[in-house]
Amino acid sequence: HFLSIKIIKIWQIVVNNISLFPDKPDPPRLPKVEKVLKTECVVTWQPPAWDGGANINSYIVEKRELPMESWIKCCTTRLTTAQIT
Repeated sequence: HFLSIKIIKIWQIVVNNISLFPDKPDPPRLPKVEKVLKTECVVTWQPPAWDGGANINSYIVEKRELPMESWIKCCTTRLTTAQIT
């Protein structure tokens, strides 16, 4: 099996129940597979160089098993690391 992984930054500021969207952030940088086991792997990355003017609340990590076309959500994390199964 081949596995593709993408990391998406969630970016939104809420002030007085009004949602304000800053500029679009850059993608997370330097994604790296740190450890590969039989049924899982550990992925790390660096925060984006430009956050779009907002604090990073969390990241959504998705995977796509080739040859499938669709992405599947693996987890949401505040950290810059995730364990993918």
